Amino acid sequence: MIVPFGGFTQYSDLSGRLETLVNEILLDLHYNYSHNRGFAETYREAYQLLGVAKFIHAAEHNNDREAMRSKLLGTDQLFHHIQDDVRGWTRIHYRQIGSLGIVSKMELAETTLHHLMNDVGVSESAQAPQPGAVPAPRVEQAPPPPAAQQGYAPQQGTRQGYAPQRAPSQNYSPQGSPATTAAPLGNSPPPPTVQ
Repeated sequence: MIVPFGGFTQYSDLSGRLETLVNEILLDLHYNYSHNRGFAETYREAYQLLGVAKFIHAAEHNNDREAMRSKLLGTDQLFHHIQDDVRGWTRIHYRQIGSLGIVSKMELAETTLHHLMNDVGVSESAQAPQPGAVPAPRVEQAPPPPAAQQGYAPQQGTRQGYAPQRAPSQNYSPQGSPATTAAPLGNSPPPPTVQ
């Protein structure tokens, strides 16, 4: 199916899909990639992308086409920046999110973003958006990024998901053990775990 540029024919479905995919990417990053260098900054940037996706989905419900266009400006550049940051990261499996690996999730989100941008009439070379307000969550939502001064450490069994680390240079390991079983980033799903 060909989506005409600026035709507003598929934006309802695409905006909902993008929000779901970006949330899954953030949850996967949160649970399985927080030990990587530059994680906190990349997570913060990806969370901005989730804010854009939520705003677009809410604007879609209000049929506010101009708000959708203005919020999508520069989103492709932000997404590709996040992809570049994640490239080469290792995964330490703590929790499977969805059925795909991070690379496949990002490829699917990229395709969905490009289709959405085309449908609402936004070119891929527009300026970067400013983060907006986030509506109340209905499904498990990725936690917001930590403050710039704090380290990142998801709390197991609690809803907050954040606590300062002992030292900012320490790697995070949710099971309390050193992060020694890192596997290279790839499209293959992790082995099943017993919980």
